Amino acid sequence: MVCDYSCPKTKKCVTCQVVSVHLQIIPVKHLVYASLAFLLLTGPISFATWVIPPPGSVARVVFSPDGKKIVTGTFGGIVWIWDAESGKKLHKLVGHTFSITSVIFSPDGTKIVTASYDRIPRIWDVESGKELQQLAGHTDAIMSAAFSPDGKKIVTASRDCTAKIWDVESGRELQTLTGHTSALITATFLPDGRRIVTTSVHRMVGMDESLDEKTVRIWDVESGKELHDFGGCTLGVYAIVFSPDGKKIVATSNERDVRIWDTETGQELQRLVGHTAYVPVAAFSSDGKQIITVSADRTARIWDAESGKELQMLVRHTDFAPIPAISPDGSVIAMPGLHDNAIRVWSDSGNKVQLLEGITESVHSIRLSPDGKRIAAANGRTARIWDIESGKEWHRFEHTD
Repeated sequence: MVCDYSCPKTKKCVTCQVVSVHLQIIPVKHLVYASLAFLLLTGPISFATWVIPPPGSVARVVFSPDGKKIVTGTFGGIVWIWDAESGKKLHKLVGHTFSITSVIFSPDGTKIVTASYDRIPRIWDVESGKELQQLAGHTDAIMSAAFSPDGKKIVTASRDCTAKIWDVESGRELQTLTGHTSALITATFLPDGRRIVTTSVHRMVGMDESLDEKTVRIWDVESGKELHDFGGCTLGVYAIVFSPDGKKIVATSNERDVRIWDTETGQELQRLVGHTAYVPVAAFSSDGKQIITVSADRTARIWDAESGKELQMLVRHTDFAPIPAISPDGSVIAMPGLHDNAIRVWSDSGNKVQLLEGITESVHSIRLSPDGKRIAAANGRTARIWDIESGKEWHRFEHTD
């Protein structure tokens, strides 16, 4: 099949050519298709300031569940494991041949699953750095991977319009979830481990309008059957988050409104109306009673999860924040500026906690530690960790090869 993000003139997948280590020259008249595809699959970034990152640049950064390690993945396909306490480089994971799209720790922190444009997710042992499994079966780029709550399964989402469920121990494919007609951007397990949620993206320029799906679906893990189709969002879904009890899903998208669905019935419960630009991220509070959203309108807002009523506007950022991050319990919000590159940290009470400056390039990835006390951010060939309370930079992880 022709990739959904193929240039309509050449019929070739230009996205992988752009972000891979094997960079190729693309005719100017076709570069727009590569640019649009890259923007969609890496997050909302100003077209005027976006440039193709070099292969050695850090694409992803993530903390381990206990916050003692971080993993970075580069646009060239190399993955590094670091000690977050000492800053020591622990392991270099070599195997991927294209840009890293996703890096996730297992719930117990002993394994990592990495996803890439090279179509083959890989499972690694954290302690030794050894590759444990290659999950071969997808026919196009892998956009996300996630462990089940018990760590025994992995689900992957691909641009081949399918999600696959894998056995972690053996690497065996257990199920293929088919039904989407557009590229998948995310797939993840619900907290009960019995169901999976997938999201597909809106069509690109030149893509067949019949494939313009933009849906969120829930699947049964055991049978692989579709349980609910939540219908299309007008401009496609960026991400999904669950309430702590798994009964509600919040979908953030290119729309101004944020939707809440019931995971059991598939019914839309509420729309959070108030933002004046798209909403890339959201999070539930630890008790599930409130929802925090961050928007390109430069604000963060708190909503009542039951009624959908806006409770508070927390932040009016002075610069556009393309890839904000929210702590797991929703108590801390980090917003990197696109133009000044500074990271502004806010509490859920609306107080600015820190202004982290000195970053000379655009931030590609940002994460808060599980306890919400530290920030990891990646820009260029560097990843850094800051202590939020003091604003002090703890460690700087340089990617030299």
